[in-house]
Amino acid sequence: MWGQFVVNVATSAVLLYWMTQSSPDTPLNLGVCVAYATLGEIFLSLGWGL
Repeated sequence: MWGQFVVNVATSAVLLYWMTQSSPDTPLNLGVCVAYATLGEIFLSLGWGL
């Protein structure tokens, strides 16, 4: 349980760092990409059981 928490925090920190250090249009692109991947993960894991 703690391993997943640490990885989630580290991944979020890296994503936020990239978003603050990038050009103005990149945070929107990253946000859309993360939202799309999250919805796909939810649909495929919970909906289809993959």
